[in-house]
Amino acid sequence: MAKNGVAAYSNSWKTDSFSTKDKIIDLQLQHSFWSHTTVVDNGSFIVANVTVKNTGNIALKDVQVYVDVDDDSALFDAHITNSNGEIIDSNAPVLNFGYLAPGVSSTQISYWWTVKPRFPEAEGSVTKTATFNLYPVFTADFKQSGQAFQSYSQLDKA
Repeated sequence: MAKNGVAAYSNSWKTDSFSTKDKIIDLQLQHSFWSHTTVVDNGSFIVANVTVKNTGNIALKDVQVYVDVDDDSALFDAHITNSNGEIIDSNAPVLNFGYLAPGVSSTQISYWWTVKPRFPEAEGSVTKTATFNLYPVFTADFKQSGQAFQSYSQLDKA
């Protein structure tokens, strides 16, 4: 009669613990932008670029970068715009880089920004700062990288 199934020894319960600390999950982000700008009368906007690279040994999927811009001025507001210069702040699209195998760099993705006065005829002579916040979000894909955590069970012949 064929053996069908498995049974466990009563004293063989085991728990294995795993950690990702020995895996290299690393995303390098490159932000290219104009680091010295000036406010102008004729509304204008400028471009910035983001490139990412998987410098780890684990595949990364659904790689995205959220960008926003803050300022420290009481007179002007910094804004994210579309490629036509229209302010889109809260509707700014996420920069989607998709899947990155280890060692792979993405193509460059651009975004645009501008400043607008908070009040009509606002003028200022003090230098202020625009701060760009870049928030990467991704999933480490251990399966695609062939980096499984493994536990073993001894299987005796009946």
